[in-house]
Amino acid sequence: MLGDDIADKKISVAVPLYNEIGCVDELYQRVLTAIKKTGLQYEFIIVDDGSDDGTLEYLIEKSREDPCLKVIELSRNFGLQAAVSACLHFAEGDALILLDGDLQDPPELLSEMVDKWKSGADVVYTVKKSRKEFILKRMVFSLFYSFQKTLLNGAIPVQAGNFSLLDKKVVRAICNLRESNRYFPGLRNWSGFKQVPLYYHRDKRKTGKPKMTFFRLMKLGMDGIFNYTHIPLQFSLLMGFAMLLLAFGLSCNVLYQKFVSHQAILGWTSTILIICLIGGVQLVSISILGEYIIRIFENSKGRPEFFVRKIYKS
Repeated sequence: MLGDDIADKKISVAVPLYNEIGCVDELYQRVLTAIKKTGLQYEFIIVDDGSDDGTLEYLIEKSREDPCLKVIELSRNFGLQAAVSACLHFAEGDALILLDGDLQDPPELLSEMVDKWKSGADVVYTVKKSRKEFILKRMVFSLFYSFQKTLLNGAIPVQAGNFSLLDKKVVRAICNLRESNRYFPGLRNWSGFKQVPLYYHRDKRKTGKPKMTFFRLMKLGMDGIFNYTHIPLQFSLLMGFAMLLLAFGLSCNVLYQKFVSHQAILGWTSTILIICLIGGVQLVSISILGEYIIRIFENSKGRPEFFVRKIYKS
């Protein structure tokens, strides 16, 4: 429990945005209404991740009118995970609520999240009970989460994205981590503390096209796996042992035909198949190893996740 001084607490609501001019006004109004219903002091932070469609201009104008709105303009488009990190970095409240800017995460859930925080939760993470998206996209997400759950043994909650509430101490803990290729849901879960779920139905995108392309989603998914387990390396080792057993079995078969049955050894087709199989296993193994080496390389450079061009606040 947070005690009787909860009225003196301040919450930060942060949203990373990139080219969302079609829904930014509705987002602003709905978030503002939801924040005020909590009855707490608040600040509203929007991180503009290099928008070029008028989103930033709209936010600058709003920041002149609303003293509680803080607009962080990044120097270029750094990607969603970097913008999320900027949200955490600039949050000054006793708790931070993070949500996406396409209104698929309903701001109306803010009060429920705050209530769980008041009851003692350090982290309130949301879990999608359903998605109003194309069936192919739903199938891909379902497949990824199933694969992730199997590899990570359920270490990261299934269908839990960025939409969440974090207590100040959790925000500080995650900000102090120095690593590249961040996967925020994984870092949030890895940090520990008292975490409780909040289930909801994810809405469809209001306007515009998704900014997370297939390749960006694939990279994010790989970060969500390779950053939290070394099982792919063990899988590569198992494939190597399987190839050794197969080679041993084929060698025994060749020797049997040569010295026992005295049959002609027909080997062209089987040789080509074995070469292709072994070559495929080698390429997969090298690729898995390469993913871990890439992450070592990125962390060794020590570059910051983002640069801030300007902060707008009345």
